[in-house]
Amino acid sequence: MERIDTLRQPSSPAAKAASAPLVFADLSITDDERGDHDTVVVSEAIRQGAQGRQHSGAESQEGRVVKGPPSHDVSVMQPFSNYVGSIERLARTVVSAGLGDLTAEATPVLNGGPGEALRKAVDLVTRKSTGAFFSSSDLSDELVSTLAKPINEDSRILDPACGSGDLLLACSRHLPIAASLVDTLESWGQQLYGLDLYPEFIRATRARLVLAAALRGRWNATQGLAESESWFPGIRVGDGLAIPKDLAQATHVVLNPPFNLIQTPQDVEWSSGQVSAAAVFLNHVFVACKDETNVVAILPDVLRSGTRYGRWRENISQQATVRRVSIWGTFDPWADVDVFLFEALIRSGSFETSMAAWTGPKETEVTATLSTVAKVSVGSLVPHRHSNRGRWHPYLHALGLAKWGTVKVVDLPKKRFNGTVFAPPFVVVRRTSRPGDSGRAIGTVILGDRPVAVENHLMVVKPKDATLDTCLQILDLLRSDATDRWLDHRIRCRHLTVSALNDLPWQAD
Repeated sequence: MERIDTLRQPSSPAAKAASAPLVFADLSITDDERGDHDTVVVSEAIRQGAQGRQHSGAESQEGRVVKGPPSHDVSVMQPFSNYVGSIERLARTVVSAGLGDLTAEATPVLNGGPGEALRKAVDLVTRKSTGAFFSSSDLSDELVSTLAKPINEDSRILDPACGSGDLLLACSRHLPIAASLVDTLESWGQQLYGLDLYPEFIRATRARLVLAAALRGRWNATQGLAESESWFPGIRVGDGLAIPKDLAQATHVVLNPPFNLIQTPQDVEWSSGQVSAAAVFLNHVFVACKDETNVVAILPDVLRSGTRYGRWRENISQQATVRRVSIWGTFDPWADVDVFLFEALIRSGSFETSMAAWTGPKETEVTATLSTVAKVSVGSLVPHRHSNRGRWHPYLHALGLAKWGTVKVVDLPKKRFNGTVFAPPFVVVRRTSRPGDSGRAIGTVILGDRPVAVENHLMVVKPKDATLDTCLQILDLLRSDATDRWLDHRIRCRHLTVSALNDLPWQAD
């Protein structure tokens, strides 16, 4: 496999160790790394809110653009710097004096400590606007546990949105250690690479990797450890949406991208308007990196299950062999977003991965679906756009609607509306839905002889035979435990989609 030889240092850190003083300034950031435009290119997408490691925990699974500090202002993470300084000092002590009795102090730094410190130091609005949520050790380890190309001494691993280094730490646990700390850091420094916009995060990543090596090797004091830029020179301040050519030669890419909504770049053909930055990030990795690169990523479930990302999934499937799409669940308690684990091998040529790879066998085995017997659509009355013009119609909204019951048109309030209306009988389903809830698709049968204006927070399931009997069968289907389980697999966003209900397996009595 190809090495990233352009990142090797001209002189060996081991050769410097005999004469160089112990300096952990190597974990701080040079003036150039802080934002010199000759060395760091910040893309327009990043300026609009895509940078960071993780996700706005706002209402949408795609994330929302949360008002807060400008996303490209690297100073917003300065309050986190005090914690970073403390782990740099700890690393310095462990290196110069040996591990001793510092295991209890060092272990939390490698297992969730940075995330906890960030939550204390940086307010929630800033963390949401910058997407600063770090991966847990369990999630990181699971992501890299079953790689198609196992990590070995020839691997070159890139995290283009590395945050505080959780994914790189998980990868380091698969790397061997050498006879000494110096030799281990030299070896790891030739294999681990990362980019992030925030200098504090880069410093934290470097310090944590030094601690990880020291804890694994448990060497005695290492005097004269060489200064900074010799250690992990490929982990540096930079833009993950402008991957440098030297880093693009990686054998593996590990990625936990931001989930913020950003404007679709002009050269993207699979969407327009605002899209999840995670989709843009992964697409850029596929364009920038070489064939046979093993890519693994933590992604928002909307990319797996959302209707508007169908073309994105097709685009990815045409560029790679998709090997793994596995549901994880909620990212963490502070980012209310469900995620899945993705793995692929970048490929070029005329081929296409089956789209079933995104959904799994549960859907491919189905012969009849809800769309066989009914038409599913979204209510057409949008309250904040409602002009209050047109004919008077019975009006149906989600508030106070009887669950699993029957509502008669004559009992509904009325509104003027000149859009699409729906003739009973039909079933309405609440769009709001959380994975794990009992009743993922709560329905109500609507009866009467007048067309109804339906609010867009409801979905309309209109039986093709226009009979009450089919409506009741649909209600029974929606209420079943099997439907809850199926939807928990099919879509883990906080709202249902037309395509998800259309694909719901149908079994007639």
